[in-house]
Amino acid sequence: MLIAFGFVIVTVTEPEAERKQGVRDVVGTFLHTGVLTNAIVGLLYTYGFFTLLAYTPLILDLTTFQLGFVFFAWGM
Repeated sequence: MLIAFGFVIVTVTEPEAERKQGVRDVVGTFLHTGVLTNAIVGLLYTYGFFTLLAYTPLILDLTTFQLGFVFFAWGM
């Protein structure tokens, strides 16, 4: 990690001039197809994950520890 930190210190420089960014600049990034696709996929994945997390104990009749083991194994 020290070598990587040293590499970053040596190679990364401060930008010379910064331009103020507004809301239009941020929203304008969604005109790029890759950014828009990534945002939609992230939104759907997060919605699906938390919906699954909320309703799994009701459907499978799991205890708190059983549910924790299921999601721990899923994360592994």
